[in-house]
Amino acid sequence: MTTVLLVDDEPIVREVVARYLRREGFETIEAGDGDTARGLVETAQPSLVVLDVMMPGMDGLALCRWIRARSDLPERVPSCRIRGTKRPPRRVILRV
Repeated sequence: MTTVLLVDDEPIVREVVARYLRREGFETIEAGDGDTARGLVETAQPSLVVLDVMMPGMDGLALCRWIRARSDLPERVPSCRIRGTKRPPRRVILRV
């Protein structure tokens, strides 16, 4: 089963996204901040990371840079960054 790590400081956002992903057959793990996510990346080695850009502490961009710099992770861990704004997003960034 493919594991997806959801990283967002808002629990309701994580809950809704996790529900959709589980319904489609994905296993989900969750983190409310960048530091917790770092630990989960190292221990669970997710296939995909969906992360919020704007979080307190380590933001999503810093976390994404850290994930990509890790030499012991698979060569390509896709990451999807969702930015919370008052406007609907014009795009979702998915890097593979």
